[in-house]
Amino acid sequence: MGRVLADELHAELDVVLVHKLRAPLDPEFALGAIDEYGHKSFITNATITHYLPSELDDIVNEELAELQSKRQLYTPTRSPKNAFDRVAIVVDDGIATGSTMAAALKAVRAMKPKKLVCAVPVAARDSLLRLKSLADDVVCLNSVEHFGAVSLYYRHFPQVTDHDVVNLLSAPPSAPLPTKSAPA
Repeated sequence: MGRVLADELHAELDVVLVHKLRAPLDPEFALGAIDEYGHKSFITNATITHYLPSELDDIVNEELAELQSKRQLYTPTRSPKNAFDRVAIVVDDGIATGSTMAAALKAVRAMKPKKLVCAVPVAARDSLLRLKSLADDVVCLNSVEHFGAVSLYYRHFPQVTDHDVVNLLSAPPSAPLPTKSAPA
């Protein structure tokens, strides 16, 4: 989605690396999220009270190592692009809990962009409302009250592989799609 948007806007593309902090006994349950710089946010303090500090440290360290490995794989010859004094649009395929988008927005906000936009095609309405305070503008085509999983809103929802990401980040921008002009 990011590649398509970047191409249409004639903009640069980069990836903001964040990862869900997964509960040890239920990997689908998000405790929060972490960005590649080590900034973490937990969904609620009540959620993490069930874990020992050492358990949380282990989870954080494991995910941080994975993010650092992904950065090396995705952009081995350069640092992440800096959003300082630029318009930055953070895109995702959808928002369920909002924890990873919140982490991405906080990571980009720390770069002091001129404007920070959150853009998604579909999101859980309550999660989207929580994100509004983290971005200057939020664009969502469809916010849903009883959301479920992001994949439910797509006919085809394949996993994006590391190979896909490397190719998308290293590919030259595509020519924008031609627009149809209205008949005279």
